[in-house]
This record gives sequence, structure tokens and C-alpha cells, in this order.
Amino acid sequence: MTKPMPLVDRAPDSDAQKTVKIRAALFYYAARNYRPLIVIDECQMGSCLTDVYFLNANGMGIDCEIKVSISDLRAEIKKSKHRHWQNARRQADGSVANYFVFCIPHELLDKARPIIEENWPFAGILTLRGDGNLSVARKMRRIHALPVPEGRRKQFALWQARRYTWYMHRRLTWISRQKKRFGEVHFD
Repeated sequence: MTKPMPLVDRAPDSDAQKTVKIRAALFYYAARNYRPLIVIDECQMGSCLTDVYFLNANGMGIDCEIKVSISDLRAEIKKSKHRHWQNARRQADGSVANYFVFCIPHELLDKARPIIEENWPFAGILTLRGDGNLSVARKMRRIHALPVPEGRRKQFALWQARRYTWYMHRRLTWISRQKKRFGEVHFD
């Protein structure tokens, strides 16, 4: 029987693994602190994609961007959705979130903080600690006070339902393939 590899000898996480860890911690953090009514993963906001979008019962939206490297953060500056923040108070269509936050690994905080403060003075920063939880490195400020209109909330709810249906279809397809391949297998 082989021994498990000690933690210090393990290879560092890839960017994809860091993203998954941050996303899982973000869902847990939001459920505990924001009590979202709708959670949308990879949501289309106008012409751009946002990583995670939370909408609470009052209609306030939180746009969360997950960044795992400085080059990834610098590429975010060029996105067209950030041109709309200045005109957010004039846009009542719900295409601009009420709050904006970056979720990053803790080791990027010192390099990322000046970039975020310069380009997004209203953005919050959540960092993933070594224990797998998120901590607030910078509080987010409200961009505007307009709630997301009812029609847009329905659109978000439909988006969430479609994503869940797509996920369940993939999961059930995978299980049926495993059963065909290996016989009766229990996935409890």
C-alpha cells in the first residue's frame, strides 16, 4: 500500500484548480453573508460574461469576477463591461450590478490591490485563504441603488434554470455511460 504524498511535496494548484476552489468558497461565502435569491454561474450581462452573479430578494445584484493571475486581472481591464460603470446610475435595465467584487488567491493580494484600486475604486476584494475560506481584503461599495427590474429578474431565474437543467443532463448522461461501461454502480 502506498502512502499519500505529504502536503509540502505536492505540486501547486493549476489555475483551473484555483478557480474551482475559489468558486466553491464564493458560493459558500455568499450563502452565509448575502443570502442570494438567485445564483448564476457564467452569466451573460449585456455583451460580456460575468463569472458569478448573485441577486438577493431586494433586487440588488453582485457581480463577482474570479481572477487567479495578474495577467488575468490585467486582461479584465480591457473588457467592455467596465465602460458601463460610470453610466451605471443612468442605466435602469439591470445590466450593471449594484456591487462588484474580485475573488483572488491570497498570494496575489499585494500585487492585485493597486491594480484594482486604480481601475475599480468601488470594487471589493475577497481572498481565498489557505483553509479554503474567503476573507474580505477590501469592502465593496455600492455603485448605484437601483434594483434590478422585475423582467430582468425573471430572465436571470430562467438562465439559472437552464444552467441547472444542462448540468443535470450532463450528470445523468455520465452516470448512464458509467453503468453501461462498468455495470450497476452506485453513485451515492
